[in-house]
Formats: sequence, C-alpha cells, structure tokens
Amino acid sequence: MAALVTDAGLDLAAFRAHLVDRLPGYAHPVFLRLCSELDVTATFKHTKSDFVRQGYDPAASADVIYFNDPDRRAFVRLDAALYERIQAGQIRCDRHRPPRKVGHMRSETIAIHSGYEVDPTTKAVAVPIYQTVAYAFDSGRSWSRPVQSRGRRLRYSRISNPTTAVWSGAWPPLEGGVDALCVSSGQAALNYAVLNVTGLGTNIVSVPQLYGTTYTLFAHLLPSQGITVRFAESDQPAAIEALIDDDTRAVFCESVGNPAATSATSRRSLAWPTDTACR
Repeated sequence: MAALVTDAGLDLAAFRAHLVDRLPGYAHPVFLRLCSELDVTATFKHTKSDFVRQGYDPAASADVIYFNDPDRRAFVRLDAALYERIQAGQIRCDRHRPPRKVGHMRSETIAIHSGYEVDPTTKAVAVPIYQTVAYAFDSGRSWSRPVQSRGRRLRYSRISNPTTAVWSGAWPPLEGGVDALCVSSGQAALNYAVLNVTGLGTNIVSVPQLYGTTYTLFAHLLPSQGITVRFAESDQPAAIEALIDDDTRAVFCESVGNPAATSATSRRSLAWPTDTACR
C-alpha cells in the first residue's frame, strides 16, 4: 500500500504511463483509491483500519476507486458491476507483461530456450549465474531509469536478478500464464500463490492429502491472517465443490498427492494453485 499526495487533479493516463516507465509490472497498483484526506497515527503512519474493513468495495467506501484494467491499459472507474465481475474471477487482475511469443515450439524446446536471449558479447547459450547484489548506473539521474533485463528493471538483486529473470520467464509459455515469480522455497511459493488470490474474510478449498508443512500453513498460519482453509473429505469433485461458496477464491491440490499419489478435479471456474513437486 502506498499513498500519493497531489496538490492538483491527478492525470490518470500520465500517472499510469509513469508507473509503466518506472516500475516493474508486479509493482503496478491494481486499485487506486482517491481520498480527500488521510488519517495518520502519532508516528505519521496512515491509519489502515478502514481500508482493511472496506477493502476495495465501492459500495463500502465513499472514496472514488479506480481499477487498473490490463485489457484497456488504463485506470477505469470501479463501480458495483465491475467489482462483482472482479470478485467472481471474470476479470483477471494481471499486472505483468504479456508472455513471450514462442511460436510452435514444443514444450521441451520452450523449457530450454524460453526466457533467455543469447548474450550479445560472448554468444553463450547457457544462462550465466549473476552473483551480484547491486548494479552500476552511469549517473544519479540514470538510477531513476534502471537498466532492463528481459523486460525487468534491475536496481537491486533482492528485487530482481538476471538469472532468476530467465528462470521465471520460461514458465509462462509452458503453463499458459502471464508471468512467474522465483522464490527461495516451495512453501514461500505456495504462501505467495494463496495470498495473491485471497483476502481478509475469504477462503480456499483444499484436498485432504497434503505435504506436512503445507497442512501447517493451511490449518494454522493462514487462518491467523483471516483466510479460512476448508479441507474436503476426499479428492473427489463432489466433495470439493460442496465446500465452495461466494467467498471461495481458489481450490488447492497437489498434482500427485503426498503420500497417497492421488489427484483432484473440479468443474468450477476458480484459481487452482497446484503443488507439482514430488517430495
């Protein structure tokens, strides 16, 4: 969450163009809320209690809210009908660049070559391991326009790194996705995946056969953050669908369940975070 204070009317088109120019796709705001005033605490931190309670529901807020529409490439006024379509998953909140065109390559070729452009200096076909933390800039002014690597701006390796950028760039063409994020562990990836599609007061449905620490995340950690996880009695479609309601944001399964080697299916149109690791 970030606050922007302006002394005049906000030019939404220019503001969005500025975001596209200066920030990587994953950092673009999905919603923009225009407030006439801000409440701050004694330490000048913005009071978020109302924001958390209201979310981005236009019916619950007196402020004007805009949605960063990836199809129109513009901020559009968020009304009740548009909000309902977003909540129902009919409109995707993708904030990333479109996947690289890979033509008619087979999956094996995409896995090897997608996401990497041959080094123009050495002509090396293997991806180098960049162990750098920081990146050089020609001047102080150039710091505001960091060098781009495969569509990602490089300023600091904790934010982006050329090696991980190649790895994450290979996954969207394989999976039919928009973008991918490289993290340090499977549990971090699962936590990010769930938090990306849920919110306070929402839920996900999970199959019962789970890796041990995944169960800990679902049964104890996510509920402490206001996200309910409902465990189906079995991995059969009827058992899963019986737990789905209007607040369900995703159905989770392991592509090969641990330890029973099970799999799950459902006819419902929902996000399906899936653990594909063989543990």
